[in-house]
Amino acid sequence: MQHKGRCLQTLKRGGTHLPRALKVILIAHDGRKDSLVEWTQFNRQTLARCELIATLSTGQAVQTATGLPVRLLLSGPRGGDAQAGALIATDEADLVVFSGTRSPRNRTMST
Repeated sequence: MQHKGRCLQTLKRGGTHLPRALKVILIAHDGRKDSLVEWTQFNRQTLARCELIATLSTGQAVQTATGLPVRLLLSGPRGGDAQAGALIATDEADLVVFSGTRSPRNRTMST
């Protein structure tokens, strides 16, 4: 259960409820890192209550801008995106914040 304005989730273990920080994965393509960093600065107080996880350069940028601790994964192209996907697939993450650009492969081309 998420509490108002807090990154806390209640887990039920052995009949008792234990609050824990939400695990938030942050991923941004190179052209969108500034936008995600700006978002983290704006939401710093809320994110301070969360466990932050990010791909390498995104995480370093967030750490520098906010001073918040961030668990660093590998760089996206070097396996960080796969690591993030594995965390999602195994329910080890609660939320993903992704700021990306459209790939040319996804655009409709006119002939």
